[in-house]
Amino acid sequence: MATERLEAAEICFQGHAMGFDMHMSRLLASTMPPREAKLDSAADAFAQTTQLCRHLGLACTPPLDIKGMDDLKAYLTHLSSLRPNILVRSYAA
Repeated sequence: MATERLEAAEICFQGHAMGFDMHMSRLLASTMPPREAKLDSAADAFAQTTQLCRHLGLACTPPLDIKGMDDLKAYLTHLSSLRPNILVRSYAA
């Protein structure tokens, strides 16, 4: 089975910080609930989003023993087998 070649900068193996992708707002805006739906307050929504991002950061953080591309490929194969349905972009610090 052929696999796609992966290339990553060395900084990708040195931890990351969570961030928000402002371009995702267009996608999210197209799936807004009907006007009759009751929405949580902005403060509650922010608290829930912050907690979700913390959990996603822990769940999607690669183990510390990744030293090269082969380790990264193995981790990405494992992560994709879990079939995540929520995507969060990671930004290198």
